[in-house]
Amino acid sequence: MDKKNLLEGKKVLLINPDDKKENDKTFCFWASEDDEIYREYKRVISTSWGNIRINNESAQSIFPLKYYHIDSIDLYNYSREIISKYEIKFLKGLVKSIREKGFLSVQLDSQYYTTRYIFDSRPPELKQQKKGDFYISQSFYGFKIELQEYVFEENVYRMMDFRVSQSSATQFVYILPYNTKTALVELTRFGKSLLQIEEAEKILNQFIKENFGAYRIIEKEKGVIPMDSVLPKPTKKSNWINIGTRAGNVKPSTGYAFKNMYTQSKFICNSDSFKFNPPPRKKRFHFYDQLLLIILTLWPQKGKPIFEQLFKTKSPFFVLTFLDEKSNIFDEFKMFFKLQIGIFLKATLHWLQWKLKPYFIPFLMILATFLPSGNESESLLNIAYYQVLLMVIGMLIIGIPHGALDHFTEAIDKGKKITVKFISRYLMLMALVFLIWVWNPFIALIVFLVYSAWHFGQTDVNQWGVKSKLIGFLWGCILLGYLFITHFDELNIILSALEVPVLKSFQEMDILKGLIIGLGVLFSACFRKFQWFLVVCFLFFSQFTNLIFSFAIYFILHHSRLGWLHLKNELKVSHLRMYLRALPFNLGAVLLFVLFFTNFELSLKENIAYFFIFLSCVSFPHVLCMDSFYKKSG
Repeated sequence: MDKKNLLEGKKVLLINPDDKKENDKTFCFWASEDDEIYREYKRVISTSWGNIRINNESAQSIFPLKYYHIDSIDLYNYSREIISKYEIKFLKGLVKSIREKGFLSVQLDSQYYTTRYIFDSRPPELKQQKKGDFYISQSFYGFKIELQEYVFEENVYRMMDFRVSQSSATQFVYILPYNTKTALVELTRFGKSLLQIEEAEKILNQFIKENFGAYRIIEKEKGVIPMDSVLPKPTKKSNWINIGTRAGNVKPSTGYAFKNMYTQSKFICNSDSFKFNPPPRKKRFHFYDQLLLIILTLWPQKGKPIFEQLFKTKSPFFVLTFLDEKSNIFDEFKMFFKLQIGIFLKATLHWLQWKLKPYFIPFLMILATFLPSGNESESLLNIAYYQVLLMVIGMLIIGIPHGALDHFTEAIDKGKKITVKFISRYLMLMALVFLIWVWNPFIALIVFLVYSAWHFGQTDVNQWGVKSKLIGFLWGCILLGYLFITHFDELNIILSALEVPVLKSFQEMDILKGLIIGLGVLFSACFRKFQWFLVVCFLFFSQFTNLIFSFAIYFILHHSRLGWLHLKNELKVSHLRMYLRALPFNLGAVLLFVLFFTNFELSLKENIAYFFIFLSCVSFPHVLCMDSFYKKSG
């Protein structure tokens, strides 16, 4: 920004929890002397190395590259020089929140600051990983030491020395010699568990004494870098720009970030009003990163032999070029075939399973539509007996339980407990809907369909990361509308049972069907959500089974499952724990259902009416609770 004169005449506020007056980090990168990044940071580079050593093997040149080191205090002081030239204010503190209401507002303690642009470098929250994601950490702990007798090779950077215990992870020491007597000796772990100080100091002390003799500790350094198989999604706000780790600049398989951060900063400063995004990463390199993370997560003992074999078969220069994502695909294939190809093929199978897993249930829903239904002579609504059994089982396993945790949303009563107050309020809301049915069944049906469309759409768009409430409601209308229009005769049987005027068929029904399903396809394409597209496909094929079973497929396998998983992610408890917490409400719902619906003296048509009235009554408070839940969870 300074070089582009972007700070001239601007008011800038820097907020950081630390005043950055200590040498608390080490920044490293590799480049040639012709590279722009080297020329930009030449004045703060403290040391460089032209050779790399792995374990205790012979050192190898990385010419024309060099490995450069920057002390963080030098970078901080350089930044202060720039700050002093402009109207820039620094505040020490933690950002509590950022709000967007026509303008951006940053809360620091009790003070609010409004701004046109935000560059957000706050570390991302380490989210609870979904089962199936591959997420580890690079934790490190190091000593800056001075040797008493032995001398370091000044121009040799020891990149990976695996001659330490692996501790059910992938561990190595790297050494940055500043001169013949002083160096940073750091232990790094790629693994699920983080390095503990006592453990790291014991390993480092043993390693240094065995390889270099007596020493004195000058400084200590520690840190943790996330290594995630899923890159952070870029912010969609043109004036709220994520940078640093928050923007996904950490290479998932190595933890290197400095060059990616520099590249992003350059693109931002070269853009028009900071709106230009850097080009996306080459997908094959992200795939390679994910394969390595799968291996390091599932088979951490394989990390050491893979890295050792890599540097035995390929030059350090090629490895660094590969890590910079500048190698060609033919050389990459040669590299993989010289490595332990079996473990990479095994990791590829896990990668396929991981990537295809989200689509398994939607495909199952599509297949379920081809199960044979009953016929009109056997059932009023063409429902086969085995379909009734499947629906009952599904409702008991997930359909009812997903709505039995409404007390945890705290929408009706605070405290997350099933109290007399909560139950009474819940029943009052149900009674309100029942009274509307008694007063006017037609209005009651319209109200029921409106809040059902809202609820189904809200759950789906939250799953697919779509923020628009209108799109959610329209999708809910598409869902119900297509189910109804493709099961016209069955719909009229239900309307008749509810004493609501039946609908008459019309010539343009096929056109309307096409428009409705086409709009669903358009939504899935516009938001680029393949899962959404598969649900639209299910909707299309739902016309080949009966109305009740097709709705049950959606409600049980899709809607209830997603609602359950959303609650689980928020509550951060196991499935068993959730079932135990839901048990009281489950039993109450089943009891109400038995009292309300199962009257063997009534006709099937009357029981159908009672079922839908019961469903609308129990749904209303649940819809309100989940609406509150989704608003709170963002």
